[in-house]
Amino acid sequence: MTIQSSLYLSIVNTTRVTVLTFILPLLITWYRRNRATRHHRGSDTLDIFLIRFAIVAEAIGYFSYAVAPSGAFFTLAGVLIALGSVGSPTIQSSLTKHIPDDKTGQVLGALALVHSLARVVTPTIFNLVYAKTVGRVPQTVFICLGAAFAGAACCSLFVRTGLYWDDRGEIEEEEEQEQVAVAVV
Repeated sequence: MTIQSSLYLSIVNTTRVTVLTFILPLLITWYRRNRATRHHRGSDTLDIFLIRFAIVAEAIGYFSYAVAPSGAFFTLAGVLIALGSVGSPTIQSSLTKHIPDDKTGQVLGALALVHSLARVVTPTIFNLVYAKTVGRVPQTVFICLGAAFAGAACCSLFVRTGLYWDDRGEIEEEEEQEQVAVAVV
C-alpha cells in the first residue's frame, strides 16, 4: 500500500510540476510569440481556453475518482486533476488584465482572501459530506466535487475576451469637479 501511495503521489505531483514549469510557459510563449500583447485589455482566447480546460479536466478527474475500478485508473484521474493546476495561475493572470494597473493589488488581495477562506470552508464541507456518506456511498464526495467543477465549467462559458474595466470616466469627472472648485474660488 505504501509503495502504491508513493507511486501515485510521485506521478500526480510530477505531472503538476511539469505542466506548471515547462508546458504552460512553453504554450504561452508559442501562442503569444507573434501577437502584440503589450496593451492587451482583457483575457485573450488562450486564457479562456486554459481556464475552461483546467475546470473540465478537474471535473472529469473527480468523476473518474468516483468510478475508478483500479489503482491505475485512479492514478489517471489524479493526473487529470493535476492538469487542472493551470487554472489558478491563469485565472490570476487573466483577472489582472481586466482592471487598471492601479487596481491590481486590490484584486489580487481580494483573490488571496477568497482562496484563504475557501481553504478553510471547502474542506470542512466536503469532510462533512464524506463523514455522512462513507458508510453507504463513499464516492459521494468525489461526485460532489465533480459536480461543483461541472457547474464551474458551465459558468466559464459566459467568460468573454476583451472585457476591461475602464475607470477613465471617474477620473475625468474628478478632474471636472476640481476645475469647477478652482473656478469658484
